[in-house]
Amino acid sequence: MSIHYYCRHCKSRVGALEGREHTAADLGLSSLNAQEMNEAVHEGSDGRLHIQTICSHCYEAQRQNPALHELDYWVH
Repeated sequence: MSIHYYCRHCKSRVGALEGREHTAADLGLSSLNAQEMNEAVHEGSDGRLHIQTICSHCYEAQRQNPALHELDYWVH
């Protein structure tokens, strides 16, 4: 199964994993509760697993502008 990571804020592609099966721990998902998993992980109609994360640009923007934490989406 191919796994694709996208930024939850700007929707840019962060990366992908191909080839072998991965566990929730491998993917960094083992610390999420059920609600967080439902919000962050989706199986696409294309058979790919889509995981929302945060890209380095949005992370830096949030670090420099703490008020951005109140917003779900923005464009950088």
